[in-house]
This record gives sequence, structure tokens and C-alpha cells, in this order.
Amino acid sequence: MSHSDIMAESGLRCFGAVSASISHELKNALAIINENAGLLEDLSRMAQNGRPLAPERLQVLAANVTRQVRRADALIKHMNQFAHSVDALVACCDLEDVLSLAAALNSRMAAMKGGTLLLEPFAAPVRITARPFWIQNLIWRCLNELLERPDAEKQLHLNARKTPGAAVITFSPVDNLLTTPHIPGVLNLLKAVQAVDFQNRELQIVLPEDIFATRDTNSD
Repeated sequence: MSHSDIMAESGLRCFGAVSASISHELKNALAIINENAGLLEDLSRMAQNGRPLAPERLQVLAANVTRQVRRADALIKHMNQFAHSVDALVACCDLEDVLSLAAALNSRMAAMKGGTLLLEPFAAPVRITARPFWIQNLIWRCLNELLERPDAEKQLHLNARKTPGAAVITFSPVDNLLTTPHIPGVLNLLKAVQAVDFQNRELQIVLPEDIFATRDTNSD
């Protein structure tokens, strides 16, 4: 299968799954806003019938609506960032920003599988030249497998660090390599390799500093 075919199949699955998750979360936020709007209507009718309004109830309803509007705004912001990740054919990717977005996009998936995602503080900036969507696709694939393992830890830690000529994305605690069928193709597309540090229980995805500089341009 060519690089283009791999990206088409794996990319569409990733984009569809993330879009479905975000739309579900947006629907939940709108449902809560609608519920609170209904309660406000009920209070308004009762006030029209002579029943005094309780200011504290109005404050609670207003706070609930504000909280859900902020939640929906954050979801749309993340979806917008994710959608625009396909725009850049070549970009300098800050992996802290990439992993932060990945954690936000995949938090619902993690929760549905009984886990949580924690982005660890970065010791120093980590940047590589790549297509941002490729990196998001790879992280999504990794999380899908790691969170579905029978012995998966409840909290999965994400981080990245710089090495000479490369960058390493880490997932921990993890004790085994990734094995799902699409992983080798996506890793190959990114000229990446995986390894496990058994002592630190850390899955390492090693990416070249400039993916395009090491890519075989005739492979497409």
C-alpha cells in the first residue's frame, strides 16, 4: 500500500472518529443549555403567576449556562485546530501544542474506555518539521490501542523530549510495543520507530527532526 493510500484510509478513520466525538460533546453541552433554558421558562411562568423568583436559583442556572457555553467554545476551538491541521503540507510542529490538542481531542475516548490522559510538563521546547495531521493521526492510533488493552493503566501520561536529530513522544506506563495492523504503516509514513523502555515502563515513538528530509520522495 502506498503512502497516499495509508494516509487516506487511516486519516479518514481518525478524522471521522474525532469529529464524531466532538459533535457528541457539543450535543451534550447544548442539551444542558436547553434544559436550563426550560427551567428559566418555568421560573418565568411562575413569576407571572405571582410566585416570587429566588435569585439564587437564577444565579445557579446562569452559571450552568455560562459553563456549558465555555465548554462548547473550547470544543469548537479544538475542532477548528484539528480541522486546520490538514492545511499545512509542511510545518514546524511544537509537540507540546500537538500533544495538548491530542489530549483534549481524545479525552472523551479515554473516559469511555475507563481511562484519563495526563500531559506531563515539558522540560524544554520540542519541535519537528512534519504535517501536523500526520502526528495527530499517529497519536490517535497509539491511544486507541493503549487504552483498549486489558491491562491498561487508568491514567496514561503523555510527554515528548528532544534528542539529537530526533524527537521522542512518550506514553507511560506502557510495557509492550504497539501491534494493531495500521500502526506499522503510519509509523513508516512518518519515518518513525517505536521502542519500549521496560525499566521506566515507557513506550517511545521516535520521530526524525525533519520528516521530509528523510523521506523517500519516490515512495508515493
